[in-house]
Amino acid sequence: MDSSVALIQTASGLERLMAGSAPGILRDSTVAQVSAFLYYEAAVLSKLTTNAEFKNLFKTTIFNQIEKDFGDYIDSQSRVKPRSLHHVYEWNKVGVPTARLFKLSRLDLDGLSFKINYDFKLSKSSVPSKNKKQKKKYIFANKALMMETGMPVVIRPRSAERLVFELDVKPCLCPKVRQ
Repeated sequence: MDSSVALIQTASGLERLMAGSAPGILRDSTVAQVSAFLYYEAAVLSKLTTNAEFKNLFKTTIFNQIEKDFGDYIDSQSRVKPRSLHHVYEWNKVGVPTARLFKLSRLDLDGLSFKINYDFKLSKSSVPSKNKKQKKKYIFANKALMMETGMPVVIRPRSAERLVFELDVKPCLCPKVRQ
């Protein structure tokens, strides 16, 4: 049963419950006032929860505040612990709101209820290179999604026989992986 309907039934039944008791201040004023107040509140709630424009405005207002507060929280946490949340920001922009790689979205439910979901955005910045000689830039587009979900990353050579990694200034030659 809708909570506003239950509230109306309770409010309208309060006075009837007191009908058998002796007349006096309690019966005449307090119960009548409480009953009238509850009935009024229930009627207002019922009107508001059935108004589509109000429901949308209510959900939007609440969601926008949650989105702002959550974003601010993640930004501040990432500045305190950059190694734990660097993957949900563009490269070298940890804690910068405009560099977030996540976006919250609202999933509407019945009445004034909704759920919050998230999506990871694609990174648009190049992976920083420690090698000054490297001219080609690489964009790790699915950085946030892959790192947050722990997806494995497979690195393969594109136009060479081998991948070369420098470990302590000693080249490491790795054979080309068959595709």
